[in-house]
Amino acid sequence: MIEITKAGIELELAMRLGDKQAIEQAAINYMYESSNFFEIYARYVALHKVGIHINFGTSIIKKGTILYRVRKYDECTDFSNSQQWGPPPRSRENRANREGEKALYCNLSPEACVIETHIKQNEKYVLGRYICTEDIPVGSFINVASNHQKKFFAAITLNAILIAPSRRDDNSLVFERLDKEFGNIMPDDFDFKRIKNDINVLPFLFGVMNQKDEYYKLTNNICDVLKWQNPMGIRYSSCYFPIEAPQIESNCCNIVFYETGIKNLKFLDYQILTNNKPDDIHLSLIDIWLNSYKKNKRSEIN
Repeated sequence: MIEITKAGIELELAMRLGDKQAIEQAAINYMYESSNFFEIYARYVALHKVGIHINFGTSIIKKGTILYRVRKYDECTDFSNSQQWGPPPRSRENRANREGEKALYCNLSPEACVIETHIKQNEKYVLGRYICTEDIPVGSFINVASNHQKKFFAAITLNAILIAPSRRDDNSLVFERLDKEFGNIMPDDFDFKRIKNDINVLPFLFGVMNQKDEYYKLTNNICDVLKWQNPMGIRYSSCYFPIEAPQIESNCCNIVFYETGIKNLKFLDYQILTNNKPDDIHLSLIDIWLNSYKKNKRSEIN
């Protein structure tokens, strides 16, 4: 439901006139009329529910692109069987799929796959490779022009929610650090003025605010809109490498493919490997971003 505000009334008028460009501009103004970053998200979802969909652009995963997926090693599993490399037959709710929805999560970087699946040091794992047999369009928030300021900051906000770390059991040490740094976070803490100089820390603030049983509901509300526009898949940054953002592409990002997108992937091969990296590398990566945040805070004080 559109709230009765100045921007809401202008949006209602644009809808009556039926001018698509005017509707999108009015919808962006309505989102940006929010008092904080979290409300931008709430209005984005609300607009989708009344049939207004703001287009943040499409990314193309090019034909011939190699993608990676990591699975925990299990000596009882025949990994040479290609059926082992399709989407899980009984999918649970995850960051970008509802429970029971077919989804295949891959990454452009094999190293990121290892980190994201929390493979411990000296633990065996199985690295699978896929190739795109056709160009695959996927939804994302990275193709917004920076000169369109309101839309650009809306994209930053939505991207931050989508990539924020989640309170899974294997992320407990990460959240010990984040909770200690930020304390209790509420929606009002996302006031524009309060964190205008700390945009890069938004994913971690959203991660701290969200509880274990609620977070994927927020991300899937965003993904429902992206899927409506790009049914083949969605592209988003790793929460440990939150560097892919509007106007910034990375070769270390996650891509979730849905049923129509999976048809344009071909499984190539797999390797059984052993992780020789420390299994607390998550903490090192988080510390890099926290140290940058603390440095900015010290600069403001001085």
